[in-house]
Amino acid sequence: MFHSALIAGLLAATMLGNSPRPESNANRHKTDGTWRLISVEWQGEMWQPAPEVAPHWIIRGNQLTMRPGQSPAENLTVKWDASSTPATVDVVDGDKTTLRGIYQITGQRLILCAGGDGRPTDFVPKPRRDQRRIVLERE
Repeated sequence: MFHSALIAGLLAATMLGNSPRPESNANRHKTDGTWRLISVEWQGEMWQPAPEVAPHWIIRGNQLTMRPGQSPAENLTVKWDASSTPATVDVVDGDKTTLRGIYQITGQRLILCAGGDGRPTDFVPKPRRDQRRIVLERE
């Protein structure tokens, strides 16, 4: 059930037809790995799953596999650009719709902000713009 909401939040909130930026090879080693969802902030509400049922994201280069507990995995394409300030990420689903967001890696945490009409400019989600702040921790 959360999987559907997360995918809807990540993918359906912003359906843009822009092509994603090329992936930065220098950034690849920083994002690759298995990440556990810590929290999602949306519309002023914070959701924090129990660690034993938290969805996992597996990132390998430009491939993202979302494993939401017992549900089937979702495979997406991700384009990272660490040369921007803040660093940007574009998520592409099978229909080639793109979600534009920003990200930062702080220690063992990957923090993303995405959604709404266009790319966020900071990591504070704007409820009126339907943005989400997602925090993941490296496993």
